[in-house]
Amino acid sequence: MAKNYYVILGVPIDAPPETIRSAFRKQARRCHPDHGGSEKARAFREASEAYEVLSDPVLRERYDREMHRITRREIEPLVADPVPITGRPESARPSFDALFERLSRNFTGLGRPKAEREEPLLFELVLSPEEAMRGIRIPFRVPVLSACPRCLGSGHSGLFPCDDCEGAGRSVDSRTIEVQVPARVRDGTVVEASLNPLGVENVWLRVHVRVERH
Repeated sequence: MAKNYYVILGVPIDAPPETIRSAFRKQARRCHPDHGGSEKARAFREASEAYEVLSDPVLRERYDREMHRITRREIEPLVADPVPITGRPESARPSFDALFERLSRNFTGLGRPKAEREEPLLFELVLSPEEAMRGIRIPFRVPVLSACPRCLGSGHSGLFPCDDCEGAGRSVDSRTIEVQVPARVRDGTVVEASLNPLGVENVWLRVHVRVERH
């Protein structure tokens, strides 16, 4: 079983039925074949397949048992440190500032266009044949915003701007989300991961897998 249905729908493994249903509806709207080509048609089929299994208590329990059996052997992460999704400021596309503003809008709501759509953030992952055979995990570091713990979001400390957040009222932290590439993955496979669990709704990760040839 090569497909991780929880990853496909972007939900945690303990997600309740209403969360699974909501995630599927969102994926279906985004990936419906009427909105664009064969790639979206494939994503729509995978989301439908995932929902068919995870929405059925009997099928989901059977799937979870099989998933546990397959992943019982711990898969080592590909890298020791999480990969920042913003990349290096000089090489990020879209620009570092544009991407960070898009991420920030999820937490502040400021300047968010009504018609703003989700966009994929593309990564190319090159694996050796051995890594492709055994499967890997790759952690991504995602910047998240929260109220400054010192001024509690006010931006002030007494009569003066808060030193910790420089008067912004918010602090930038990071959280990690892992993308699991299944064992026996083929060259050209695309693995997607939702950032919804981190509060990010207008960006998702799309990892293109390339397998080196000896």
